[in-house]
Amino acid sequence: MKNDPSCSSDSACRYLGFVCGRGTFVISLAVLVLFLFNMALIASNRWLQMDIIGMQQEITQKNTKLQQDQVFGNIYQSLLQALGTAAVVRKDDQIRNLLSQNNIKVELNPAKAAPAPAAPPAPANP
Repeated sequence: MKNDPSCSSDSACRYLGFVCGRGTFVISLAVLVLFLFNMALIASNRWLQMDIIGMQQEITQKNTKLQQDQVFGNIYQSLLQALGTAAVVRKDDQIRNLLSQNNIKVELNPAKAAPAPAAPPAPANP
């Protein structure tokens, strides 16, 4: 320990013998382990970020498809209404049968519900 350049005097080396000799090795080893652990965390963080980016892209694609399906659903509904109206107005049984095979009910003027009767006025109690 006398030849250790990190110790300034003999008494310091005897007093701090663990730190000057084996202590430096232990600290260096701990720093190396922490460095390797940090590198593993950085690598796993990058892998997780790439996984998250992939999931975000997949969600964006599904969202776009849902929005397109909603637009097409509105168009299909309008087309079916026009087709049903044409089937009733032209009295085309083939179109009616085709629509009924697909569980689509065709009515020109759907039956309107009768309005509820008005409630009698409450008697006034003085």
